[in-house]
Amino acid sequence: MRDGSSLERASAGFVIGTIRGEEIDRQLAAMIAAGRSRQAAYLALLSRGTPAAQQFLSAALRNVELAPALQSAMYS
Repeated sequence: MRDGSSLERASAGFVIGTIRGEEIDRQLAAMIAAGRSRQAAYLALLSRGTPAAQQFLSAALRNVELAPALQSAMYS
């Protein structure tokens, strides 16, 4: 998800979002927290619907640093 066009990163995010396992949620959250491929990682978490993903997304909406990229992903 780090290389390529924004369309390729977004597509990768959706594909990763379909992979089962709680470790995926943790890795995506870590990427977002580190500022790596935030848009694609948010798209992946938004498509997952797992409790861990929903919990992270709710917290991110209340975080001044994380909320803008999440809101952008939500409305893109």
